[in-house]
Amino acid sequence: MPNWIKCYAHPKLWLIALMGISCGMPLALITKTMTVWLSEYGISKTTIGLFVFVGMPYTLKFLWAPFIDHFKIPILTKKLGQRRSWLLVFQILLLVTILVLSTLDPKQNLQAIAVLCVIIAFFSATQDLIVDGYRIQILRADLLAAGGTMEVFGYRMGMLLSGAGVLYIASIASWSISYRLIAFVMLLGIATTLFLAPRQEIISERVHGFKGAMNSMIIAPFRDFMNHNNWAVALIFIICFKVSDAMIAQMSSPFYLELGFSKVDIATASKLYGFWAILLGGFIGGALVQNIGIRKSLFLFGAAHALSNCMFLVQYLFGADHFLFYTSVSMENLTLGMMLSALIAYLSGLCNPKFATTQYALMMSIAAFSQNFLASSSGFLVDFLGWSSFFCVTLCLALPGLALIRYIPLGRFEEQEEMSSSHSYSI
Repeated sequence: MPNWIKCYAHPKLWLIALMGISCGMPLALITKTMTVWLSEYGISKTTIGLFVFVGMPYTLKFLWAPFIDHFKIPILTKKLGQRRSWLLVFQILLLVTILVLSTLDPKQNLQAIAVLCVIIAFFSATQDLIVDGYRIQILRADLLAAGGTMEVFGYRMGMLLSGAGVLYIASIASWSISYRLIAFVMLLGIATTLFLAPRQEIISERVHGFKGAMNSMIIAPFRDFMNHNNWAVALIFIICFKVSDAMIAQMSSPFYLELGFSKVDIATASKLYGFWAILLGGFIGGALVQNIGIRKSLFLFGAAHALSNCMFLVQYLFGADHFLFYTSVSMENLTLGMMLSALIAYLSGLCNPKFATTQYALMMSIAAFSQNFLASSSGFLVDFLGWSSFFCVTLCLALPGLALIRYIPLGRFEEQEEMSSSHSYSI
């Protein structure tokens, strides 16, 4: 087995992949799959559109992340550890609520379905928080990239099960049966939490009074993060690093349609083929981070993904050429997977395992909000500049993030980078 692949043989990483499956299933179940279910029952498009708001807990989950890091569940915490005990509780709640959802009829119980979807989103977003914190806590710095890749792999597989899987089952059986089967697949996550996950875990210190609790939950994680040298540079980097990708992602489908590709072409190449290309890129990136270090990985993968924007320019010049289409999708998604593996590893390495749930959730929320906000101007830029100039602008927007990589703090990767610096080139 090649050395760069050996990191994926670590048993902890496969446990994380199983947890990722449990995390990914509820998301597709209450979003894309739910819209198909509602459409088939004749629910109006206006109402279906409003169901986008059931996913709000995924955006706001950083608000209750400190409670997970701070509060302990009596009895369970002693047996399983603080995060595993919370994980078990929310996995059981997810199983029960999805089972209840499977018994409802959209025509008669639409409001109840909407409320249940919000509740499931809350439980699912909290499960995501806990798994992220747990992953950061139990993995060594050199496994953080591979661990993040395995979690994403499991997450995508879970979404595939509750997306395409449910649609296939519903087509030959019923919606009720398909949702019940997915609910019972949640037992996989429960089994992983109970019997397979390692038991070593940090438990938060006991504090007294409201002031002590606020200090432990809110002030301490921020203070700890600010102990990093150049912590403000890290925040600016987090905001800048994926802005270019966010703008491209927002406008790629309209671009392909305008060139003359059909919806089937886009679904096959950009969505289906691109899905596997991102996963492959993630696996390659996760392995290479361990060998070349986090700083070089961020720079090289980020630069490669920025340069993949040039393929959009080539595609624009040659029009609806299918060979170029698949070449462009390959380059964009492979480099995106590599870049994401390095970014997830970096954010994980900045977190103190004691405050991992809070710190990671906050950084991911800052990144998502800022990128979505900046990407909202992408359509205006296309209308104002045209496609060719737009792609040049997105290429330039990648430069600030790349320039900051030299100055960002490395957190848990600091020692690893120092060890490898003696036999490596600098950025």
